[in-house]
Amino acid sequence: MLAATRAVVLGSFNPLKLGTDLIAYWDARRLDLMTLGAGKAVSSWNDIVAGYAATQGTGSSQPIYSATSFGGDPGVAFDGIDDNLTATAAGLLAALPGAAAPSEIWLLMQQDALVADASTRHFVNYGSTNSNTARSVARTGFTGANRGEGLTGSGAATSAVTDATVNLSTRHVLRWEIAAAASRLTVDGDAPASVSVVPSTTVSRLRLGANAAASAANFAQGQISVALVTNPLSASKAAALQSWLLARRRV
Repeated sequence: MLAATRAVVLGSFNPLKLGTDLIAYWDARRLDLMTLGAGKAVSSWNDIVAGYAATQGTGSSQPIYSATSFGGDPGVAFDGIDDNLTATAAGLLAALPGAAAPSEIWLLMQQDALVADASTRHFVNYGSTNSNTARSVARTGFTGANRGEGLTGSGAATSAVTDATVNLSTRHVLRWEIAAAASRLTVDGDAPASVSVVPSTTVSRLRLGANAAASAANFAQGQISVALVTNPLSASKAAALQSWLLARRRV
């Protein structure tokens, strides 16, 4: 029954149906949009919207592609040490909402850090080298468990909110909504957690698997199956995207 439901959901929607609300979209199923080297190391991963490339020229810092690692589905694995991909295409930087303009970051991921790991590990981050002017979806350790975390810079500081409900071990869907006066994090469609913050985002790069600092840090440990940046979504579009991502979660 679950397999049949998943097939219906996956067959009736894909993120391209979001139209102009879809800004950027990386999907591990699109092997044709990746450049792989030895050991299936990913040196370039193009998004589906306009071919925006997230790249890594250093071999030891390239994440690893697998056709089956994400619960039998394709995934791109980041080692938590130095793996990351960076996108700086002028078209992407112009398209990503900056200053106080609203946006959303969606992520289908697998989180592999141990509970004892107190690090904040960024999976999708866009902004500038200053963390106070960035937007990010991350993992953190909180109350003895892995938790989802969203971060929004106000220009002077970074405001973060941690989901205290869902244990972020294994595979999950995260939605980080950045609005004019507050940001909200939703994990697996559960009740959102919010923080009051007026965003002040300077856009100079998007990074998968680490923060946006000049020298990448706070590296993700786990896998990305799907990463998207969108404009604010209507309730119906958000529900459709969330259902589609949850159906691909494979748990």
